[in-house]
Amino acid sequence: MCLFSIIIPCYNIEEDLPNAVESVLSQTCSNYEVILVNDGSTDNTFEIMQSYAGYKNFKIVDNSPNKGLAATRNAGLKHIEGKFVLFFDGDDTYQPDLLKDIEEFLFANPDMDMISFGYGRYKNNELIKSFSHPEFNKRIFDSHTFLTLFLKRQLKQHICAFALRVAVMEKYNLSFDEATPVGEDQEFQIKADFHSEKIGYLSKIYFKYNVRDTSLIVAPFNKKRLTTLNVFERLYEYLTERNADSTIIKNLINYSSIEYFSVLNKCIKQGTYEFINDIKKKDSVVHHNAGIGFDRYAVIATFLRTAYRINSKLFVSILKVI
Repeated sequence: MCLFSIIIPCYNIEEDLPNAVESVLSQTCSNYEVILVNDGSTDNTFEIMQSYAGYKNFKIVDNSPNKGLAATRNAGLKHIEGKFVLFFDGDDTYQPDLLKDIEEFLFANPDMDMISFGYGRYKNNELIKSFSHPEFNKRIFDSHTFLTLFLKRQLKQHICAFALRVAVMEKYNLSFDEATPVGEDQEFQIKADFHSEKIGYLSKIYFKYNVRDTSLIVAPFNKKRLTTLNVFERLYEYLTERNADSTIIKNLINYSSIEYFSVLNKCIKQGTYEFINDIKKKDSVVHHNAGIGFDRYAVIATFLRTAYRINSKLFVSILKVI
């Protein structure tokens, strides 16, 4: 059994996949396996994947026809043999010391369930935004503290910027919702945070998220984006049913409210007004009671929820003109 299993979904990334794989092969730690999962690619991606079939620590999985990112990651999960799993996108890259540093951190703290690490957003190989928190470097958090920091946006985390103990995932039956093309990563991530008793953090930027014209953060608004709104309500129900602390529930409501209004605002700013009624039908999260919060995002979320509840039509009209 190896220590790390790295799942790489592959869909039409023939130009980027070699760089992604090379960043894994360049790791200074060799205690890993790679599961490349084809998602019905129509270019030469699958042929490139097959060129790695002879590598002893590589597994090639064909999940055709195209089923989407959630189904592709789930397919990869069926083949893992490591103690920790990492999710990695085939158009991004790792720093070469990532796995070595995680392994050393684990050696000193073997009871950690998750190791989260810094990441950066890059364009044309230049860092455009850092998501790193040096003040938390090598800190170990309990689940409640880490999740609170994340939901209050005081500590950033990305689905491709943590290693999760497989035993935790299996114990709580964690997987990606295949009916949710957008937001399924947040749902998995928050559930994993909730169930991980000890979470370590390494602040260095180990993961390079490469922004392209097809990346979600720059893509035009479309109906798939609406599925992320379902995630918030499911998380509220999931954590409530499992008796999550009231502070976690309050922060989840504030976090989800900001996300809800972000989706609504992006729809309006791009002029895709035909989706507004569909978005408003999924506004249950902004009607939950989050109590009083005094951090910046809690105040913003409370203000937006209150204005929206008073008159949602006027609220939308104001967004259209500001």
